[in-house]
Amino acid sequence: MTDFCTYHPTQPAWWRCPNCAKSLCPQCIVRRKGGYTGNENLFFCPKCNIPATQVDTSNIVTPFWKRLHKCFVYPFSSIQSIFLIFGMALLSALFSKAGFLGGLLRFIPWALMVKYSFEALRATAAGRFRPPPITVEGLTDNLGLVFKQIALFVALLLFFAFFITRMNPFFWILFGVCVLIGLPAMIIILAINDDLGQALNPVYFLGMTVRIGWGYLLLLFFLSILITAPSVLGYAVIRHMPEATRHFFWLAANNYYTLVTYHLMGCVILQYHEQLSYPVDFATLLASTYPAALNKTPQSLLPQTPAAALEHNLLNDIAPLIQEGDLDGAIALIKKETDLQIHDLQLSDRYINLLKMRHRDQEFQDYAPKHLELLVKAGEKDKALELYTACAASEGFAAPPTTLFKIGGWFSEKGNPKMAVQTFNHLTKVHPQDVLIPKVYYRAAQILHEKLANTEKAKKILTALISKYPDHEIANFARTYLRGI
Repeated sequence: MTDFCTYHPTQPAWWRCPNCAKSLCPQCIVRRKGGYTGNENLFFCPKCNIPATQVDTSNIVTPFWKRLHKCFVYPFSSIQSIFLIFGMALLSALFSKAGFLGGLLRFIPWALMVKYSFEALRATAAGRFRPPPITVEGLTDNLGLVFKQIALFVALLLFFAFFITRMNPFFWILFGVCVLIGLPAMIIILAINDDLGQALNPVYFLGMTVRIGWGYLLLLFFLSILITAPSVLGYAVIRHMPEATRHFFWLAANNYYTLVTYHLMGCVILQYHEQLSYPVDFATLLASTYPAALNKTPQSLLPQTPAAALEHNLLNDIAPLIQEGDLDGAIALIKKETDLQIHDLQLSDRYINLLKMRHRDQEFQDYAPKHLELLVKAGEKDKALELYTACAASEGFAAPPTTLFKIGGWFSEKGNPKMAVQTFNHLTKVHPQDVLIPKVYYRAAQILHEKLANTEKAKKILTALISKYPDHEIANFARTYLRGI
């Protein structure tokens, strides 16, 4: 039975905290660098701040029957695998003429495609869900694996021809059924052990079918569909194509379904790796399933001030409290650790939303100017305008003057000149002596004249600006603008 993350109930758990017994997924685990070399990935519980224990990989791996739709798109997740599928089909089509040399030249692209499919099987079995890169070494090293697969089919054919045909026809059927059932297991054994003798040994391949159990029967069903798919596709679609392209697309379809088939067998090995005694590296599986979990620079390696480090750690500390419904506890922890001198926008956003959710209206109003300032600095226009609109009518609300000046300009940009003028009026009331006041007058007059068609009021504001601040640099602009209207 799958153990799911305590805080993300739809995600399988990858770790478990030995202290609080919480199950954790890559979205909530805290990664740091450390260990003997100082460069190892260490995973900590966000609540207890102690190393978390890895759960069994069987809890993580998605059953292959739930990945079937992804198996069909697997070849298209890499431009290299697409190139190989069509490239090998093109080479085979170019040498489609009969004869020994033509057959030899067709064999080479087929062999390279099968070798690449074996590499894909092994990569999938190791927990990598993207087609392996195409390299000369990957296509040519241990090419004997392809010949061993050929030898496997030849051995079965010879055994049937020299022994089974001499028996009662009942045994012909029995042998055919055994081969159909055991063939995927034989190929899997050949792929993971590179041993033709084991692949042909009934003790090994039948033993594998038993260890996998009913999942193996499901694999046989899917493989039967994949094996017949090129013929069905050829009859339904390819035969209607221009004659010159039919052979090429039929070869491409065979290459595609070959890669899908071997990838599917790799998924089976990964899922049943414990029953098959096949080692799977936890870090490889994590990097393939959640690349961000390992690719993101750990917080411990980022250059930070002590305050920034504290605020980042607070985000991790309050996450369990929020998930457990202790919103007041999360609010109290933020207040205690920061004294509300918050510089991290994410933490600030979390705090103000917690206040809103708990209907702590007075605290919300008191903190809103600080959060508004952070939103403006980050250029979060929509969020800043929404917060200002919600708070502007409150008695005593006073954001910093530079913040209010930005907000007024953004309202004008967004096509809301009335709110822009109201914001500038608000600024002049709460910060009447600020150095920005002359510019506020001038900007308000522009909006009144150009966007609200209230030229008379604009003239009054400009006249007052020139009278009150005759030597200010903006006064000359005001005089020129006033003459123009």
